[in-house]
Amino acid sequence: MSKQNPIQIEMPNMCTCCGKEPADDIWPVFAKYNYSLYVVFSTYSSSTFFVPVCDSCKSYLDKDSKRWYRASIGSLVFLLIVTLLATSFVDYLFVFFMLGMITLVIFFIASVKRRKYWGGSGIVSFNGRHFNFRNKEFLKRFSELNPSFVWKPKQ
Repeated sequence: MSKQNPIQIEMPNMCTCCGKEPADDIWPVFAKYNYSLYVVFSTYSSSTFFVPVCDSCKSYLDKDSKRWYRASIGSLVFLLIVTLLATSFVDYLFVFFMLGMITLVIFFIASVKRRKYWGGSGIVSFNGRHFNFRNKEFLKRFSELNPSFVWKPKQ
């Protein structure tokens, strides 16, 4: 793997998603987390790190990310067209209003789905102190390499 993690952690050489060994490539994860909560406001920080993935998982993550990006941009373009048509055909205002509402819902869903790729595609979460990986075998190996970055309940 050619890129280094800005957070100093060691990663097992297995795919974070499926567990294939050895991992062929890396996937960037951008984590934004609340590290200090006050009565009036919260302070946020962000980190970037790279997790190992195999070629097939990276290909899937990349395609899915692009699909939701296109859906969110496409819905905005469609909303613009609907708005322009609504101003021309005032008699069908209710129909255009409903199309606009449906388009906004599609945009919202696509934006939420697209945003998940900024948080690791659901394969990893990071709260500023601890990592949690969906793949439990990867989590086990990661915790052996980085015991301070994995939350362990008090006994």
